[in-house]
Amino acid sequence: MPTFMIVRDIPGASAMTEEQASQTVAMSEGTLTAMRGEGKDIAQERSFVVGDNIFCVYNASSAELIHEHSKRTGIPLTSVREVAGEIQHDTSGY
Repeated sequence: MPTFMIVRDIPGASAMTEEQASQTVAMSEGTLTAMRGEGKDIAQERSFVVGDNIFCVYNASSAELIHEHSKRTGIPLTSVREVAGEIQHDTSGY
């Protein structure tokens, strides 16, 4: 299944409280569960909060499913890019 990197521009994202983040995660996960129940292949791996942005890694059968997830949750979506490859780093001995 393709992997996608998405960007969400959310002013004040890094100032979100733990409660706000938990509510957002619950809403997102509920929507993802519903979509999978409809036979749609979509899963979110992780998210990174950086300033006024949230960067998320998704696995989905298409970018359209990520747009659908955004519309259903009301969480803004700035860009969706399919990951072309991954570069592995091993700095464990550093």
